[in-house]
Amino acid sequence: MVTCQFRIQNHIRHSSFIIRHSSLVIRHSSLLHPLRGLPDDFLVFAVEEGTSVTICGLACAATTLTVRFEDVWENLPPERRAFLYSCAVTRDPHAKDPPDCGVVHETLAGLAPDVRICLDLAANGGFVLTFQPEP
Repeated sequence: MVTCQFRIQNHIRHSSFIIRHSSLVIRHSSLLHPLRGLPDDFLVFAVEEGTSVTICGLACAATTLTVRFEDVWENLPPERRAFLYSCAVTRDPHAKDPPDCGVVHETLAGLAPDVRICLDLAANGGFVLTFQPEP
């Protein structure tokens, strides 16, 4: 556990998008939900912010993580659930990305609540997924 905490703290110190977004999310929300995690391996948590849901994750070692949005969606109050979402993806680059590409930004649209997003993460890599309901 100490190793993972050190690695995650080290990653946060070097990845500006994660530290800015995570500190903002944690500071302004009391609706923090841990989703999954293993000591010395990875951590995934979700935060509800208004109508959006943000899912953040950090990995100590290179891995592929599958994020199941329905795990969060099922716990939303019925009046906050939608049946179509867009997702802004922000992630650290991994081995399959071009060298020196920097932080990767992607957008996905037309997603159902049971969507699964697979993310390849580099060692000490992280991601932020922001789900917004579509009209």
